[in-house]
Amino acid sequence: MIANISVSTWNDKKCSILRCAEVVTPWGKALVVMHEEAIVEWWFASWEESKAALLRRWPKAHWVEDDAEVKETVRAIFDRDRSLNLKLCLKGTKFQISVWKALMSINFGEVTTYQAVAKAIGRPTAVRAVANAIGQNPISWLIPCHRIVYSDGHLGGYRWGVDIKKRLLLEEKPLTNFSLIF
Repeated sequence: MIANISVSTWNDKKCSILRCAEVVTPWGKALVVMHEEAIVEWWFASWEESKAALLRRWPKAHWVEDDAEVKETVRAIFDRDRSLNLKLCLKGTKFQISVWKALMSINFGEVTTYQAVAKAIGRPTAVRAVANAIGQNPISWLIPCHRIVYSDGHLGGYRWGVDIKKRLLLEEKPLTNFSLIF
């Protein structure tokens, strides 16, 4: 996957010019949003489908649509450009950010459970809160929430639809460490 990923957290005092572009991925259309050099959103949806929710999430932002630099960053990701230093910037509560960072420690080809993520962040009884935070993951695929399954192997849900989750997992399946139930 991507060798160099750095993560920072959003500071509302930052300049809020957000650039976005619709891109085609192996799993369908996606909308990618960047602030400066960092990806802040990756949704498996179009701008039209996402616009109202994104405007609520980023009410002070000034938007630049169909941005060439966003498209170039996505191209570099899919080309597996080893020189790419990918930056992600997370906007969420401290709890959500701790969950999303834990998701990033799940290796390509591995899956784990909601319970395991709760334990990993030191909150073993907060399984429902962990599941809620996973469902709010703003940077789908790069923060691999699709790698979370139920403890019995069932897929569970996925914000962008179970079909996309299945396709993501099938791409990684030769490496999967868990018996999945499709």
